[in-house]
Amino acid sequence: MQKRYDQEFKATIVELYQSGQSVGSLASEYGLTTSTIYKWIHLYSKNEQGTSQAELLALKKELAKVKEERDILKKSIDHIRRKRQVSKTEMMTMIQEE
Repeated sequence: MQKRYDQEFKATIVELYQSGQSVGSLASEYGLTTSTIYKWIHLYSKNEQGTSQAELLALKKELAKVKEERDILKKSIDHIRRKRQVSKTEMMTMIQEE
C-alpha cells in the first residue's frame, strides 16, 4: 500500500536537502526512496520568481476551474436571454441593475 505524506512533511524534506543533507541520507533516515525525494525537490523547490512547481500546478488547476465556471455562467446567461428574447445589451443592463 502506498504511503501518503502531507505537504508540510514534503517541504521539510526539501528544506533538509537544501540545507546540505544528501538525498541518500534523507531516504534512509525517513524510509523514503531517492526517486520520491527527487520528485519532491522538483515540485517544492522555489524558482527565481519565488514559486514552486507545485504552486504553479495548483494555480493552473484553479484557473481551469474558474474558466469552467465562467463558461457555465456565460451559457446560462445566453440561455436566459434567448428564452426571454432579450438582446445581449438589454441582458447586461438587467444584470448590472441587480
